[in-house]
Amino acid sequence: MPTLPILTLPRPHPTRRVSVIAVAVLVIAVTGCVLVRGEAVTVEVSSAAGEELRFVPAQVAVSAGAKVALSFANGSAVAHNLVLLLPAERGTRAIVEPGVTDAFEFVAPAAGSYRFVCTIHEGMEGTLEVR
Repeated sequence: MPTLPILTLPRPHPTRRVSVIAVAVLVIAVTGCVLVRGEAVTVEVSSAAGEELRFVPAQVAVSAGAKVALSFANGSAVAHNLVLLLPAERGTRAIVEPGVTDAFEFVAPAAGSYRFVCTIHEGMEGTLEVR
């Protein structure tokens, strides 16, 4: 029976592997962050205390593609809700009574600014910044 020659494959050059890692570390260092699509993020928004008609904070930010759990706590003396005006509306129940917290989930859309509002009180709004 004839013997077959043994094939040996060349090994990757060690400096190539180090170069790829160095570039990745440099990118993270320069940008200061790693944006991961599909990451799970919790965002908390509340209403201002008393009878003020504003969200706290009025601006929140997430990464595009993130799985967002938005929690709305009504710390006000009056009923509110929070509706996010995305390509498809998402929001809390129609009325969130004072002292009650409600939440909903969504996947963050493409980068941009999206408004969220209280549909009960005109002018009560905030912004979701998607990066």
